[in-house]
Amino acid sequence: MQTLGERFADVWHSPACPPELKKKIVRTVLDEIIVTHDDASDTLQFTLHWVGGTHTALEMPKPRSGVGQATALEDLELIRRMAGRYGDDEIARVLNKLGRRTGKGKRWSQERVATARRNHGIAGQTRAAPDPEILSLGRAAKEFHVSDTTLKRLVASGLLTVAQVAPWAPWKIRRADLDADPIRGILERLRRTDELVLPGMEYAHRRDSDWHVEAHRHVAELAEGPVAWAIPWPCIHEFLGVVTHPRIFAPPSTLGEAIAQAACANCGPPTGRRGEGERDGGAWPRRSCRPRSGRVSQEARRC
Repeated sequence: MQTLGERFADVWHSPACPPELKKKIVRTVLDEIIVTHDDASDTLQFTLHWVGGTHTALEMPKPRSGVGQATALEDLELIRRMAGRYGDDEIARVLNKLGRRTGKGKRWSQERVATARRNHGIAGQTRAAPDPEILSLGRAAKEFHVSDTTLKRLVASGLLTVAQVAPWAPWKIRRADLDADPIRGILERLRRTDELVLPGMEYAHRRDSDWHVEAHRHVAELAEGPVAWAIPWPCIHEFLGVVTHPRIFAPPSTLGEAIAQAACANCGPPTGRRGEGERDGGAWPRRSCRPRSGRVSQEARRC
C-alpha cells in the first residue's frame, strides 16, 4: 500500500489500470464523501474522509443540468424548415456552417439533429430522397454537363432563379427552368462554342439572335430614356469579342460593324463609359479606331 501511495499517479493513469480496478482502489482508501451545495456561489463543496482518518476539502462549480440547455428557437425553426426536404446529415452541416451549437454547446451531428426533431415533434428523415424535378447546384451542373461557375453566372445575371432555405443550405434549382429558354439556348450555345454568352448588347445588335427583339427594346429604352446610364469598358470589349466570333455567330459581324454599333450605343447624352478612371470616358474614338479588320482576340479584350 505504501508503494502504491508513492507511485499512485503512475498507477492511476496506467493503461493497465481499468475502471474496475480504480473503483476498488477508491473504495479501499475512502471511508465516505460528504457533498454540500453553496447557494451563494453555486458551487459543490466536498469533504473526503480517508480510511486513515485524514480529511481533504475540495470545491468545484456545480455542473449544469439539462434544464436551461434547450435547443435555441432559431435552430429549431431552421430544422423545421429544412426537415421537409433535407436529411438530418444536411441539416447538421448547415447548422455547423452557421456556427450554431446544441443546447450543451456541442457541434451538430446527424444523431443530434434527429434527437432534436424527436424531442420537438418535427417530422423528417435521416437522409432525403432526391427529387428529380428540384436539383442542387452540384447535381444540376453534373446532369446538364456544365460547371458550377456557369450556373452561378446565370443566377447572378438574373436569368436563372434559385431558392435557398438558409445561408449555406443547398440551392434549389427547378429542372424546368434549365430546360426552358433562354437558359436552354445559352447552354446549347456554350456546348457548341465553349463560350458562355449571356443576353446583352450583342443580342440587340444581331438580328439573327433569338433574343434580338427583347434586347433591342431594352437598349432602346435606355438610350432614349432620361435616366443616366453607362457601359463599362469590359462590356465593350466583351461585346466586340462576341459578335465578331465565327463560332458564336455565322457569319460573324465585321469589326467595323461591331465598332459602329458600340459607338452608337454611346451616342446619347445620358450615356457614359466607365473604366479605371474618369479619363476613360473620352478615350473611345482613339481606342476604337485602332483595329481595322478581323475579330477581337482574348488578348485585345484584356488590354
